[in-house]
This record gives sequence, structure tokens and C-alpha cells, in this order.
Amino acid sequence: THTHTNPRARTHTRTHTYTRLPCRRAVAAFSTMSDFGVSATFLREFVANPAFAQEWQWCMRQSTNNVKEFIVMPQTQSKLCSMVQWVQDERADHEQLIGKATVFVSHAWSYDFMDVVDVLLEYADQRPGEEIYFWFDVFCVNQHKAQNHKSEWWRTTFKQKICDIGQVLLVLTPWYNPTAVTRAWCLWEIHCALEGGVPLSIALPSNQRGALLQGVMDSTEAITNALVKIDAEKSEAGEPNDRINIHDAIKATKGGFLSLNALVKSSLRKWYNETTASHAEEQGERQEAARALNHLALAFEFNGAMHHHECAVRLRWFEIGELHPSLAPCYNDMAIAYRSQGDHNKALEHYE
Repeated sequence: THTHTNPRARTHTRTHTYTRLPCRRAVAAFSTMSDFGVSATFLREFVANPAFAQEWQWCMRQSTNNVKEFIVMPQTQSKLCSMVQWVQDERADHEQLIGKATVFVSHAWSYDFMDVVDVLLEYADQRPGEEIYFWFDVFCVNQHKAQNHKSEWWRTTFKQKICDIGQVLLVLTPWYNPTAVTRAWCLWEIHCALEGGVPLSIALPSNQRGALLQGVMDSTEAITNALVKIDAEKSEAGEPNDRINIHDAIKATKGGFLSLNALVKSSLRKWYNETTASHAEEQGERQEAARALNHLALAFEFNGAMHHHECAVRLRWFEIGELHPSLAPCYNDMAIAYRSQGDHNKALEHYE
């Protein structure tokens, strides 16, 4: 039994008593995965509820794990069930809030809860007319019940559930060292999506996008530095047994850890490329956008590199004209790229 009393309260104290279980999906390990998820309407209502703001002040950090411990578990304590089940039992309007899950949310429990909600709401807003229900484990799993699953369960039941849901949304933050790719659970979720042919969407919280673009403008190696840190064999989990069993499942796949590393890096590399280029081209300041695209080009192989170099040149043409001396570094980088491919005529043309 865990009793939490707010040490910062001046006029009153408040105590929650419930069975405290280990963090992350050890709590979220379950014999039968729920088919139901939460809607954007549910998420908006949850964070707008005065009770949420009142409880929020009790959290030392605004993590998803704190939302579980100080809000979800106390609210569902009477029924010892998941939040999804509680809403279905207690709310007459539950059909607006709960439905068959369509998007599996891959995240780290240490993330700021509002960052994750920001990503989910934006995802839903970009798809008007679609019925979207997020399989977000803090709400969809019975947090009062902990179970342990062997590697076979991960390779079969869990993987099949992701395929049944049909879409995975991976929340990444911070952009330069995403916590999710250091967690065994998240890496296995990425593996299940990619190997099962399930569409994988990747998203940054809105407060990270400017930082990503600035990071690429500051360094040609920003994205490479983020990718080289991915190492599935060193990934962790809140519970040692989860780590052992997920690692065993990874070892049983073709290529094991090395193959998973390559798969994850390839997917993230493509996403970094497309996302940074998109943000750069949306910038009103063309000189800064051109610099970001040039740096981005240096991080990618020939075809992707040339596309970014050409976009950078076009952006600078608008500002300074085709023959301005400051375009020389762009042409020089393009010449180097052509020379690396053995196209010496094109290389010479750009050097000149």
C-alpha cells in the first residue's frame, strides 16, 4: 500500500491509498489486451476536468507515470479496472469517449503527459471525419494488475494485437536523443509494426519542432548523432523481467539486435529527413532554411542529398540571385556529391 501526501500543501493534505505496482508496462503487461481505445474527445475532457488540475499539483513531474499513479489509479480503485472499463461502466455517454482502438500509441512513461496528448490531439485533428481511438496504455490497461509474459507472448499475442489495431503512432522527444528508442517496449513495438506491415507514424510534440530545425542548422551531424545512439541490446525496461523477455523475443527474430537496430535507424532516418525538410521549407527566413537543407543533405546518401541541395539553391535564388558569391558553398557541396558518384562532368560543371 502506497500513501501519497503532498508535502507542498499549506492548508490541507490529501492522501491516496492504493496498491503500488512497478512503472511502465510491467503494470501494462496483461493476459488479454483490450480492444478499446480513447477518443480525442476523451483526452480533451480528461485534461480540462478541474479534478485533473487539482491533482496535477501533487505531481513532482508531469510524467505519464504520475498521471497513472495520482489520477488514473485512485479514480479506478473502487473497481480495480482500467480507465477505459471504468468509463464504459460509469458514463452513459461512453460511446463518444471509448471505441475500438485504431491507433496504438508508442511512448515512454517518463514523457511529459501533455506532450503526448499534444501529439495525439494533433494527429486526430489532421484527420477530420475519421473515427480515431487511441490505444494509450495508461488508460487502456488495468493498472491495478501486474503480470509477466514470456518471449513467446511478445512474438505472438502482442504482435498480433498491433496488427489488429492497424496503425502505430510513435511519440519522439527530445528530438536529439528520443527516450522511446532507449526503451525495450518501444523498440519492440516499432519492430512489430514494421515487420507486420502496419503503418508507422512518428511525431514530435509541437514544442520540439523548432529545436529540431535549429539543431540541424547548427550542425551537419545533428541527425547522425541522434541515430548512432540507437542500440536495442542496451535498451531498458521498468521491470527486469520485461527487459529479459523482450530481449529474448528480439534475439529470436532474424538478425536479432543488429537487424532491429538497422530497421529502426532506417525508419527514423527517413522521418528525420522528411520532417526537417518540411519544416525548413515552411520557414519564412529563406537563408536559414537553405542552411538547414544543406546540412540535411550532408547527412544523406546521393539521391536525398541532391534533392536538399537543389532546394537550398532555389531558396537562395529568391533572396540573392543565381550568381551571388554566397551560393558557392551550395554548388561546391553539389559538386562533391556528383564526384562521389563518379559523374565528373556534372561535378566540374558545379565546381565552375
